[in-house]
Amino acid sequence: MSRPAAPDAYTLALRLLGRRGRSTADLAARLRSKGCVEQAIDSALQRCRELGYLDDARLAAERAGQLVRAGRAIGPALQLRLQREGFDSAVCHQATAAYADADLQRRQLAAVAERRFGDPARLSADARQQRRLIQYLQRRGFALSQIFDYLNERQINVYDDR
Repeated sequence: MSRPAAPDAYTLALRLLGRRGRSTADLAARLRSKGCVEQAIDSALQRCRELGYLDDARLAAERAGQLVRAGRAIGPALQLRLQREGFDSAVCHQATAAYADADLQRRQLAAVAERRFGDPARLSADARQQRRLIQYLQRRGFALSQIFDYLNERQINVYDDR
């Protein structure tokens, strides 16, 4: 009984990249899971890089922009999210550098908070809603000091005794 031939790594890589952009690590893992041999995987990855189909720096920058615009992550959370998606730390650092501006983060925090919780003025009456907002923003990667600055700017007394 003969073993089935290993699939062509390059053809499979093109098919996977045709669906959506992938990191080098993700593409290599998917090719391994499909039964491709290491030498063929390395060759396919190199060829894809040469042709411009595989560019981790470009893809990480695009993904970082998507996550920031959607309000899903910023700051350290953004870098961690990109690392979890298979980008190496140097590429993640380079991709997130554009979003390190404090003014941009302040505007993004306000947009995320208002999109999720509406008018911030109504939060001053409900300590539970304030806690939910703070925890939500922290999970998105905003620093606690930025969150409190945002709330103070809007004259919301956090955890005021009532």
